[in-house]
Amino acid sequence: AAIVSGVVAQLLEVNSSLTPSTVKAILIQTAKRIPDALPAQQGAGVINAAGAVALADALHPNHS
Repeated sequence: AAIVSGVVAQLLEVNSSLTPSTVKAILIQTAKRIPDALPAQQGAGVINAAGAVALADALHPNHS
């Protein structure tokens, strides 16, 4: 949970306009699947901090 909390802090650092539901969607969308694991065993997969932060930044209203 500490790793996820840190990633969420990074998401909000690059885009403070994110809502809790958007943060959740970003984490799920950018998670990396675990090969050979059933979805019920892995949930959304392994957290992808770099991908999540990049997506949060891309969604920033002032993103250039």
